[in-house]
Amino acid sequence: MLEVALLVAVFAVKSADLPQGAVLRLGDDRWRAGYGVRELVLSPDGKRFATSQRVGNGIISVKLWDSESGRVLRSNDINADLFVGLAWGTEGGFAVVRRVNRDRNGRGTLAPDDLRVWEFTDPLAMPPPLFPTVWSKWASQYQADIERPKSRGEFAMSPSGRRGPALSPDGKQLLRAIERGVSVLDTVTGKERGRLEGHAAELSVIAFSSNGQRIATVDEAGLIRLWDAATLRPLNVPQGHRSAVTFAQLSPDGKRLVTAVDGESVRVWDARTGKELRAFAAKVDGPRPTFTPDGLAVVFRETDRLLARDVLTGLERSLPGEMANHRAGGAVLSADGKAVSPNGRVVVESSWNNRVVVVEVATGQVRRSLVSHHDVIRVLGFTPDGTRLLTAGADHTVLVWDVRPQAMPLPVALKRETNAAKLWVTMCIGKADASWLAMARLAAEPAAAVATARMRMKPATESDPDDTKLMDSRAIELLESLRTPEAVAFLGELAGGDVFAWRTQEAKRALERLGK
Repeated sequence: MLEVALLVAVFAVKSADLPQGAVLRLGDDRWRAGYGVRELVLSPDGKRFATSQRVGNGIISVKLWDSESGRVLRSNDINADLFVGLAWGTEGGFAVVRRVNRDRNGRGTLAPDDLRVWEFTDPLAMPPPLFPTVWSKWASQYQADIERPKSRGEFAMSPSGRRGPALSPDGKQLLRAIERGVSVLDTVTGKERGRLEGHAAELSVIAFSSNGQRIATVDEAGLIRLWDAATLRPLNVPQGHRSAVTFAQLSPDGKRLVTAVDGESVRVWDARTGKELRAFAAKVDGPRPTFTPDGLAVVFRETDRLLARDVLTGLERSLPGEMANHRAGGAVLSADGKAVSPNGRVVVESSWNNRVVVVEVATGQVRRSLVSHHDVIRVLGFTPDGTRLLTAGADHTVLVWDVRPQAMPLPVALKRETNAAKLWVTMCIGKADASWLAMARLAAEPAAAVATARMRMKPATESDPDDTKLMDSRAIELLESLRTPEAVAFLGELAGGDVFAWRTQEAKRALERLGK
């Protein structure tokens, strides 16, 4: 069964760059900046580069990257209306911002006709202060909450490092964006030298390094590519999807996951290791991809026909039975940015600050927050057994999270807590976040947790009070998450209580989900 397969699956491959709580990443987040890149500048030697992009209400993120690894070395936020631009010369990389003077109370006042230069390549240099933002009706945008003298100078920097066209430092090459690529023209002969192709979205930035040896391109989906300006060969070959994942589905046995990006590709992954098994360069449209019943092939519609591709060989195979009329189903991810857990106890939704919040349905309170992808989360959902949460972001990857209470990272002080009675009370009546931590601590020792539950709970009777729904729900959630024989046996006893009692009904529903 799918639930059993997912329960016993151990996501063995872990990475140092995984967010806390995530157990696996499908795809490669290197060279992915996310949406809204507005500028890129390369260092003179081409070993580093910097980008600026809008990341929130009135905020711009300036990132320093390593050209070899494709990883971010440093990231700082700047008020968008104070940011002027980036520059990189022989003395270092600089961000130019409008100067703001601060009084003793921390209140800022814009300095007329004045700029500040921040050397972002110097780790000891202090970045500009970040001010809270407010909506400005006058400017029709979010702005820094500061005093603004009526007369002030307006500043603009060279459009170098924007969408182009871009001229090489020696004036011999001209870069011109064309659809999802770049045409490289010889300015002497007027002929096209070649094209830079490999993006899945229209370009937003084209730039030369100051020595003219490297070219950088960025598309609207946030993928960064570096090229040798002499040979026009790519210096980095990104792995995985090249745009945000829009769909995912598990195979019937739970061992594989298929992901898709509209108009880009369909990819199949090993759900245990995160290894990419197969990639199909298909411009998917219409019905979403789905597995054949045996899980050995993926079916998707390309242009005007439905086809099946074998996962092992990659070759096209005949559609089994009535598969030509089969509709994709069993999707893991939901495109609306929200998902309800299979047990109905929590709702998970994305937040603007690259976080995923888990909200307890019974109280409407936030249980926990997951610091997620580099950029906006596009889609998310649960595996059918509810033990795994999948999120897909604008960094073109899918993250797999273990959302069982026993997998919750615990603070050191809570790890040392041994008073089971105290933990039980906190779990039953505390606020959602404290309750979840207490549940996680109890789940860390299953035998003790069941013993505590037996002392605190009995099968419901007609005379039991009606105000214990929250306590009963949380306690039964703990027992269901343990899945030990002792926990299942006690759930069976609770299911034998008064048939109209909430405790009895919750226990029965938990046993049904466990297949008992």
